[in-house]
Amino acid sequence: MESAYKFTEYRYRFLKETKNFSSADSRTMVKGQERARRDSSLSKTEQNFLESIRNDAVRRKETIQEIVLKCSATSFDVYIDKIKRLSWENSKLREELRQKDHMMDKKGKLEKTQERIISQKNEQIRKISQEVEKTRSEVKKVKTDINKEFDQLKKSKKGRSTSNRRKREEILEIPVLPENTSNYQQFKEARDIFFYDIPKYWSEDDVRTNLMKIGTVYRLQIRGQYKYKTVKAKITLNENFEKTFLDGHFGICISKNFIRWYNAKLGLKGRQERDQWQTVRDLTNEEMESIKKGNTYDFTKKLQQTSKTAFIKIIKITKNWKVIGYFKNLKAMEEAVEDSCTQGDINRVWLVRNKKTIYKDGDAKTRATKV
Repeated sequence: MESAYKFTEYRYRFLKETKNFSSADSRTMVKGQERARRDSSLSKTEQNFLESIRNDAVRRKETIQEIVLKCSATSFDVYIDKIKRLSWENSKLREELRQKDHMMDKKGKLEKTQERIISQKNEQIRKISQEVEKTRSEVKKVKTDINKEFDQLKKSKKGRSTSNRRKREEILEIPVLPENTSNYQQFKEARDIFFYDIPKYWSEDDVRTNLMKIGTVYRLQIRGQYKYKTVKAKITLNENFEKTFLDGHFGICISKNFIRWYNAKLGLKGRQERDQWQTVRDLTNEEMESIKKGNTYDFTKKLQQTSKTAFIKIIKITKNWKVIGYFKNLKAMEEAVEDSCTQGDINRVWLVRNKKTIYKDGDAKTRATKV
């Protein structure tokens, strides 16, 4: 109904405009003729169309009314198509405008969100900075207090360590046999040897008696350490022990106690250089139970046979027992560490020992007896 109404209205206006154009005054006629001349510059194709239309109209004997009505209908169809195209273009432009508005709104919201996030972050940073500054001040204060306490403790320990050092430095010298012995050749072959890791509970008689198991002792110098004793002995070793000493073995076993020995000519630096290749690990609960049920000698002997160490030392520190391995060179130590890593038990992995401190009796820290 609406379409029919539009067509009727359009045809009415079309006929009215055509009538007005045909019955216009002279002035309007001049303008119409000028427009006709302007529009008469038709292309060849357009002229052919008009000629074809004229021939069809003559052939069909169509009246002016029929021709005008057909022109009106055709013009309306063209008009409708143009309206549809313009409507589609208008809709497309509106959609693009709507999308752009949406993007602008989204961008504006995003910018506001970012501004809000930045503001929140800045506020968090400000609060954290205040907390950090407060914590730094507290740490500085605590550190100052600790340093004061440490200095006081250091001074008190210094006094105690001085007295203790004086006690440790006291050397008990025990002549065993007269040096003008009748067996001069044997005395001539005697050498000065340092023995480390001698049990603390051995008395002077125990030291002399046990060392006489490996040779002839002429003189002893005994100095007590924290858990062990250090002995410098002038001794002529028995044949087997003499060979063991010359072969470079790090230690011997006396009365089921593993004891390190050194040529006294090496000096302290030489002894430290010999023992520089060390590894350490904690004993597992299973290993500690094995030692408690059996003895340290059997465990140490077995471990020394299965490892590539030149000497094994067990240190019992309250609940956490440790085992230290000594090696003749860097290569042997590296091979032992690599072998321990391939056993599949992380608790039995050797660690290179490069620290001079161990823990004993809870939190107290003391120098390890590395002699």
